[in-house]
Amino acid sequence: MSEPERSSSLVVAFLDDQDASCPTCGYNLRGAAADRCPECATPVHLEVAGPAAGMFWWIAALAGLTLAMLVLTVTMLHLLGYVHDALDRPGRAALVRAGMVSPNELPRWWTLLTVTGLLSAASLALAWLLVSRRRIGRMARSSRMVLGLTGALAPLLVLAVLRLVVLWSG
Repeated sequence: MSEPERSSSLVVAFLDDQDASCPTCGYNLRGAAADRCPECATPVHLEVAGPAAGMFWWIAALAGLTLAMLVLTVTMLHLLGYVHDALDRPGRAALVRAGMVSPNELPRWWTLLTVTGLLSAASLALAWLLVSRRRIGRMARSSRMVLGLTGALAPLLVLAVLRLVVLWSG
């Protein structure tokens, strides 16, 4: 028996009673009759991999979401400074209405509300990411890549949304 035939029979024997996903489309290959995915025809081979194999995109998403939460936390603390200042000097709103003080010294409530929502969403995404680490490791490579890029780009999305809210709120 030649090496490719032996390799093919080993793959088929392994998939006879094991759940394994196609690395391209994620199709469950259990019971496959050949060493190709029946869904997308990607060749399948056996390899030994450690527990961290395929986790690069998980780490990228984790780092991105963590950075997004850091940006949002700093922004939240900055906005809470405005709230503290407004509560410390209750006549500030009257001075703004009289035109004696700039409106920029009042709390930006819409911005604060948006930051609170984004921080909550980032926290939930980060919690899901941490809980689903093993499930993500079994995802198709393309799905892991999309997840990782989305998480890694989260700080840019957060900055863009914050910029739009600041421009919109004046």
